[in-house]
Amino acid sequence: MKLFLLALVISIGFSKKTFAQNEGVLEADSILSPIMIATFSGEMEVADYVGALELISRQKIESADQTSPLGLLNSVSGVYMHSGALNTNRITIRGIGARTPFSTNKLRAYYGQIPLTDGVGETTIEDIDISNWGQASILKGPVSSTYGSGLGGVLLIEPIHIQKDEALLKLNSQLGSFGLVKYGLMAGINRNNKSVIVGYSNQKSDGYRDNNRFQRHNFNLRASFKRKNSSFEVLGLFIDQFAEIPSSINETDYLNYPTKAGFTWNASQGFEDYTKYLAGITWTQLINASLDLKTSFYVNHKNNDEARPFNILKEELDGVGVRSAFYLGLNKSNIEFGSEFYTDNYRWMTYENLYEDNNGQGSLEGNRLTNNTEQRAYFNVFSAYNYSFSDDFKVDIGVSASQTVYELQKEYPIREKTNYDYSWQVSPKVGFNYKPSVSFKFYGLISRGFSPPSLEETLTPDGNLNPEIRPEIGWNYEIGIDKSFFKNRVQLDIAMYTMYIKNLLVARRTGLDQFVGINAGKTRHAGMETTLNFQILRRNNMSLDMSSSISLNDFKFLAFEEGENVFDGNQLTGVPEETISSRIDLHYYAFSIALAHQFVSKMPITDDNQVYTTAYHIFNSSIGYASVFKNLKYRLNYRINNIFNTSYASMVAVNAQGFGGNAPRYYYPGLPTNHQISMTIDIGWLKKLSHD
Repeated sequence: MKLFLLALVISIGFSKKTFAQNEGVLEADSILSPIMIATFSGEMEVADYVGALELISRQKIESADQTSPLGLLNSVSGVYMHSGALNTNRITIRGIGARTPFSTNKLRAYYGQIPLTDGVGETTIEDIDISNWGQASILKGPVSSTYGSGLGGVLLIEPIHIQKDEALLKLNSQLGSFGLVKYGLMAGINRNNKSVIVGYSNQKSDGYRDNNRFQRHNFNLRASFKRKNSSFEVLGLFIDQFAEIPSSINETDYLNYPTKAGFTWNASQGFEDYTKYLAGITWTQLINASLDLKTSFYVNHKNNDEARPFNILKEELDGVGVRSAFYLGLNKSNIEFGSEFYTDNYRWMTYENLYEDNNGQGSLEGNRLTNNTEQRAYFNVFSAYNYSFSDDFKVDIGVSASQTVYELQKEYPIREKTNYDYSWQVSPKVGFNYKPSVSFKFYGLISRGFSPPSLEETLTPDGNLNPEIRPEIGWNYEIGIDKSFFKNRVQLDIAMYTMYIKNLLVARRTGLDQFVGINAGKTRHAGMETTLNFQILRRNNMSLDMSSSISLNDFKFLAFEEGENVFDGNQLTGVPEETISSRIDLHYYAFSIALAHQFVSKMPITDDNQVYTTAYHIFNSSIGYASVFKNLKYRLNYRINNIFNTSYASMVAVNAQGFGGNAPRYYYPGLPTNHQISMTIDIGWLKKLSHD
């Protein structure tokens, strides 16, 4: 609580406000201007959403570090992103997903209408260059029945777009420490109810650690066509990425030789090399004045080669899905009902890695070890209803029913088939919004969520079905307040919640490449999230804004026994108890200066709570200059991250085990002090296109 009170007094940070700069004159919208988010059913005001929601605006995205979404997501209360490397990340929301070994699980994410979450619930949002993010909305907890009621929540990324009768050409380049080079090009036009925007970016780095090189190519497309009562939108993404894998290291190396890679990963020159594409088309049809239908069809594909010291993995995934919903708007109520279906086919083979016999040249493919095919299917039926009793008070009711089915076909070394599914999971939600004025909102809700086990979590180390594994199920109880003070210059958002989860899924490592899924009894996730925005100063050519987001977490095992070990009452692993993210922004004519601070408390790495990380403070700063000349706008920016060269673990391997007498490798070292310089040029033609 002392940290909370201190943060309210000294909070510094970015505002939810948006700014537009035109020929040296800074214009600012009111902090209470209606702020809209893009959902599958269309746009809605943030103030009308029943639950905890955080909007990441386009202005905030542009001012962030453009190499990774790490800084953006860690500035949101309740969200914590681990980052072991540009290609190794884990996002948690309210502690959900902290036990996933090397990826993000147990939340759903969408790019426009295209799901970024595959058939086993894994999500890789870092594949999408953040220069392609128009804005992002984070819905925390199991509160959105229309997106499947996952325990963690939902991340909605809206692609960048161009306003009506505008054309744009945008170029950007960036140089930084550890061989960072990034550049991109974006062009688009919106005319006569047709729009198209295309972009390309290339990012590469030598990396801070050994065996840490990275390169990614991104191509993106967004096109739309509108008629009187219908519209079509096409989205496309192509990603080509190569990344070496330094992996985690033990405590001795972490403290003394943080640039080292894991010994066997360095010797085998471990890497992943993949291509991926996502594509989708959305059709919206206005049936009458109050009823419309929106349908999306999407496909995805991934091809990956990954060399690990224990084997070489080759995998290929093909997926297809459809989502369709009706939206009925009445006088005092709105009704939504629809369904979503997704299925993918995942083929994977492993081979011996003979790197020890390759004269120091890294990985060498040997004999085939396994050959498997997985068929995964996800189905969700949902409905939502809200009713306004008055202008001040409305209720929101929703329900979803979901099921996931897995089929594993082993082709080699033996041929056999394994199936797994579970009974339909019904997830209701009921909540209310009370808004007696434009400056005050109070909400409350009760919701149920669940997260299915991945196929790998349902299998024993020898590949047989574990019939005892069950989905995680949780009930969430939440209240929140949004309040503005001092003529709307200060905005305070507070959310308090308690979520009780049974059958928490835990990945227990039993070998170099073996994880066993077990259900860890019951856990309690209780917390408070606070966001404070403060407009300190407003002048014609000057502004000063401060803000801070604070998360206080009390996540504990209520009942968890494993063999003779009893973990009841222990703190949940992989989640800090306290985080504070703060920033101050000064704009003066064409100049801008920002100072950001992040505090992360210690967190347990093992279930017995005998091993903890060290708490740390990180300070970042940037200075920029922007100018406009007719239709050309350019921005120069210099950024320094980790100003005081703090040593910290940017990711941890929960419950890591040591093998062959070696110490457990818990730690992924964070970056030391590093520098970036960037330039962006926008050439736009605003409202000047003819309609010939």
